[in-house]
Amino acid sequence: MNVETARIIGEAHADARVPFGGLAITWPGLEAASPTVSAERSNALGAAEVCRDLTQRPGAPAALGGGADTSWRRVRSAAEKVRLVELSDQERRARRGGDEDGEISALKQQVEALEATTAELETIGEDALRQADISARAARQLEAERDRAREEAEMWQNCYRELSAGRSVLSPEPENAWTAVPRLVARSNPDATFLAIMDAASEHIVFTDRARKSWEDIDYPDPDDMTEKLIALARAAVVLYDGEEKSIPRLDDWLKENFAITVALTDQTITKWRRKEMRWLNQFEHEGATLNATPHVKVRDAVKFNECGRIHFALEAAKGRLVVHHVGVKTYE
Repeated sequence: MNVETARIIGEAHADARVPFGGLAITWPGLEAASPTVSAERSNALGAAEVCRDLTQRPGAPAALGGGADTSWRRVRSAAEKVRLVELSDQERRARRGGDEDGEISALKQQVEALEATTAELETIGEDALRQADISARAARQLEAERDRAREEAEMWQNCYRELSAGRSVLSPEPENAWTAVPRLVARSNPDATFLAIMDAASEHIVFTDRARKSWEDIDYPDPDDMTEKLIALARAAVVLYDGEEKSIPRLDDWLKENFAITVALTDQTITKWRRKEMRWLNQFEHEGATLNATPHVKVRDAVKFNECGRIHFALEAAKGRLVVHHVGVKTYE
């Protein structure tokens, strides 16, 4: 799927985010977490090995756990009806025989059985409403895709008419991936920006869920500046991990000279004085690796705390990428 489709799915279902160039397996109802395979892992394993890896996972139980087993519901409903008939017969026999305790017991069991059936029907109704909501979202997405297809068709029709009339048609200039990155908006979901940056950088930079939440939770005063610094960092990541040998005596100087970003690779407050408090930053897990996001871009400095921007990232040379873990204000006062 394309980046826009992945973004829409990710916004609607946080557990179903599709890694750029990779894949995600989603269960019916999208209620269970989705196993994912990154593009790098997929390329390293090959198609056959990826299939083998996925088939070893508990697919059927997970699918049943996240979806709706309609066959089981039909069998269970039939069994409940039989049980109610049996209890009704038991209650009538007890009443005819003058067995008051037996009659009360049978009536009580009937009530319990009916309550269980009601609860099951309520669950089915809730599931149906959820499915209707999912279908409505899918319909809206299809409408958007239809509108885009109509616009594209109209464009080609116009081109055809121009050519038929003997007029030349200039092809539009290809859009620069970096200039097409959507601007960040304060206190809002940054996924569109993050995905576009990842796409433009061929995943030499990625963002954690913590990075997304850190931006959503603040009202940063200059989101355009933050966007530009993220783009500069991403462009640096592309060059840093392009596979070519290069001499970089000091990474912070190299970033400053070539990409105009001020980077601090160390911070004693994070790694020493507040080490335990900052463990979420200096020792976090991402896709099976333990990383350290102490390095950070100083977006703005020597300003009020709520204007002091920071982008914390980890250097993951083994996978040829930077892992951004915080996009927001300074992590301590």
